[in-house]
Amino acid sequence: KRPKVDYLKQYEQGGEHDKSGSMGHQGRGYAGSQQRYSGGREHIQLVSDDMQMYVKELANQLNDGGIDEESKEILVNNALEEFVGKEAQLCKDPVCSRAVETLVDLFTTAQLISFVRSLSQGDEERITGIYIDPFASHVVERLFSRIRSILKEDHDGAEVSAELLSALEELCQCLHTERLVNIATHKYGSHVMRSLFVLISGVEYPTTRSNKGWNKIFSFSIEKAQTYAKYRTNKKLLHLKDRLAQRYLELDAKDIARMACDQYGSPLLQTFLQCTIGEDYGTQMIFKILERKDGGGGEGADTSMNLCPSTFQRLAQHNFGSHLIESVFISAEESIRSALFEKCVKGKIKSYASHPLANFVVQALVTCVTNKNVAKALAEELFPIFDQLMQSNKGGVVAATLNMCSRLNVRTSRAFKAIEGVLEAKAEARGETLESDSSALVLSLLAVESGGQYPNSDRLFVSKVGGTILCTLLKFPPEKCKHLMKSMKCLKTNEVMQMTEDYLGIRVLEAFLDSTAESKLKQPLIRSLKGNFGSIAKVTHCSFFLEKCFREAEMDLKEVIVEDMIGSKSAILQTYRGPGLFRTCAVEIYQKSKREWARHLDKMESVQKSYEEMFAPTSKRR
Repeated sequence: KRPKVDYLKQYEQGGEHDKSGSMGHQGRGYAGSQQRYSGGREHIQLVSDDMQMYVKELANQLNDGGIDEESKEILVNNALEEFVGKEAQLCKDPVCSRAVETLVDLFTTAQLISFVRSLSQGDEERITGIYIDPFASHVVERLFSRIRSILKEDHDGAEVSAELLSALEELCQCLHTERLVNIATHKYGSHVMRSLFVLISGVEYPTTRSNKGWNKIFSFSIEKAQTYAKYRTNKKLLHLKDRLAQRYLELDAKDIARMACDQYGSPLLQTFLQCTIGEDYGTQMIFKILERKDGGGGEGADTSMNLCPSTFQRLAQHNFGSHLIESVFISAEESIRSALFEKCVKGKIKSYASHPLANFVVQALVTCVTNKNVAKALAEELFPIFDQLMQSNKGGVVAATLNMCSRLNVRTSRAFKAIEGVLEAKAEARGETLESDSSALVLSLLAVESGGQYPNSDRLFVSKVGGTILCTLLKFPPEKCKHLMKSMKCLKTNEVMQMTEDYLGIRVLEAFLDSTAESKLKQPLIRSLKGNFGSIAKVTHCSFFLEKCFREAEMDLKEVIVEDMIGSKSAILQTYRGPGLFRTCAVEIYQKSKREWARHLDKMESVQKSYEEMFAPTSKRR
């Protein structure tokens, strides 16, 4: 009998030399030919030199922009005839795989179906090798992308779709429960499985081979994520998703635990959750990830009792597991999110928020929570440790908490007092006070990460955390943060100009002009820029700020803005946003007649108000 071989392990090693010097991995007579590629690794040439030369020339011809569509179709047909019986070797070959990727984008539907079926020939072990191969995995991902684009374009071709789905099922025949863990935790197999989940779920999420890029998928707000899940681009592959999701749910708890803490397995579970938002599969996977080892409280017990706080803590404080818990909070239903807070987080916020990894879990929770009672409980636990979080460079937790208070309109007054208390304590440590009739509060908040260097220094410091917090606070009801609004009013000309030079500083100024603060508080800031609007208009990232200044300014200040812009007309019109600014401010009409210009502005303001009343939410109309 032939000895049992762990194919995945053998393939990972890339083959081993036996005592006679031959290679353990056979390559159709070319096993002895090796080449060294990026990373210093040696890869086996799986096709003949003549085939490699043919494929290289084919790729060069296809990349040549001078070839018409008819010639490309002839070249692709000829290539597919040459490739018959060699599809797997070509995909695994380090040179030919790139050309095959190029060909995939040029395949017709019939050619794609034929290629996928030829690639799926052989036993499951051979197909698994394609999923985990350093080069063939790229080709499979490109095939999934091509299938997704064909299904999006196919509206009436039911027969074609059926053939394509049948070919895809053949390619997925190796995905049995016993192989899923090995593929999911493999460097290349994980990327293929994530692309497959995105394809068969019918949800258009951004795909990339970078782990960091995949994690960016989960930076969506919960509302946007649910919208993506609700409106699928196609539903023709949902039966495959159901089948694959069920196989993952059948995995042993130990295998799920291994994947949750694995560099490649964790991102795959994240994709699973993201592609099953609002479905029972996602809920079942969350409980499988966080379930108690003893199986919970028995039949009929509340499922939330199965949540294991120790498992949650282990994952939340793990390098890869913490990303998974973030995805759990984002994809979970509000009832499950609330249960997780009550069972695993409540009373432990301080330890989680101060942890270098678990603090991102806390940020995900406060960003996604929609239950006001949970939000209030979170705020009450986080407010007292704002100072500690700022000192330990965990300002992201503070910013997320303030955003939660603003979004749900809970504890806004106490949130501002908590931030103000942190700034006052820092000022007292320096022997200073934050005067209410000066810009000290704003400047101290902007420089919250600078170690208290400003306002003693001449140069304005705008920290990322401070700027983000300030933008959030300016969304609060003005009566909840009166000191902040007065401080914004007291900004000096040189301070405002320095803020316009910073990409985050300009967002703070825009947030103030967009706020519901009284107009009389905004006029001094706009008036302080008299004589500088021309130079501001020349800077592209200041264009929206200038438009907001013009919108909020009183009539005499609008004339000042236009006069300043006329003085730098030629330079402004040469910028990308310059012509648009001139139209917004109606500079040409102003130069012809101030009276006509005033009438034009009145008419535009009237139209804007009518538009806002017409499309405003019902609650606001009442």
